Amino acid sequence: MARRTITLRCSWAAAAGILMLGLGSCGAPGVVAVPSPTGTLDLRQPSVADLEQFAPGGSDASSTVDKTASPPLICGGSRGGRLIDAAIVAVPDSLSQISVLHYQFSGKDGANVYFDAMRSQVPIVRDGQCKTPTANSGVLLIGFLFAFKGEPQVDASGTTTFPSGRYAGALQYNVLRYFRQGSDVYVIRIDRQNLYADIEFENAIERLMNHGTATVPIAGAHSAQPSRAEGVLQLGRYQCCLQQPSGGGSIGKWALSRDMTCPEFILSGTAYDIEIENQLPNVSAGGLVAFTTKGQPATTIPWGKHVYLVVDIFNSPNAFSCDLGRGQTTPVANALSISTSP
Repeated sequence: MARRTITLRCSWAAAAGILMLGLGSCGAPGVVAVPSPTGTLDLRQPSVADLEQFAPGGSDASSTVDKTASPPLICGGSRGGRLIDAAIVAVPDSLSQISVLHYQFSGKDGANVYFDAMRSQVPIVRDGQCKTPTANSGVLLIGFLFAFKGEPQVDASGTTTFPSGRYAGALQYNVLRYFRQGSDVYVIRIDRQNLYADIEFENAIERLMNHGTATVPIAGAHSAQPSRAEGVLQLGRYQCCLQQPSGGGSIGKWALSRDMTCPEFILSGTAYDIEIENQLPNVSAGGLVAFTTKGQPATTIPWGKHVYLVVDIFNSPNAFSCDLGRGQTTPVANALSISTSP
């Protein structure tokens, strides 16, 4: 049974800050207690088609995983086991993707040893030294690791920097969730090129994977009466987090070209960042790529188009708003849906 202690309708980094340090809030509605699921979790490996439901315009990137590597630990090193399945969906020309990896160990004890080894790395994370190399010349720094003895779930978040290569100067925001189930371990990972994924996003993938009797809770109750809003869709400037590469290197052309990646809409003269629930953001020169009708392929909504949104929550500007390059951050609209018709 997966452990549940707290859920937030805000970014993973904010959640980690509250859980670990007791600092501040993420804005309305803040912290919401969620009961543990009752019944039994029975997780199964999702397919690429399953994950494509969360990544409008995404494509299969499963071939990029090293199928011969042993299960890696969060701060480096590995433990015996093998990768038996992988599903990865990536947004084109982006650092955003969703992956679920399925590792198998030699008996339940092997999976337990793997989780114990993960838990032993908490002091490394606490000291700010949990760094591992990643693909494309990246370096992943884990900032938060929740690993409790005997629990079948581990959660982590961090950021990946790119000191060199094609993505030099860019940042990627990473959340990871590990589940131990008998001799198997599943790893859910959501990578974004701006903002950490909401905890509810991880829960949604977990619900899709669960074939047991347990009910995976919704992370924070939805508004009893979501707001309906309409406005003009525009592409906002994302200037927050380009990072000067170490060693005196320069920010690369690809990273510099990513400054316009925030979908916004204008409501009564105010710009709001659009966060569509359980969808990876996908922006293109032609418009916002999004699922506008459940069960239908993604649609490209042109910039400048009049759009209609069902908004669960309007969040005040906070440290995790998308558009941090301005003198003040932009408020956020957590949208349940977006369309071009009422």
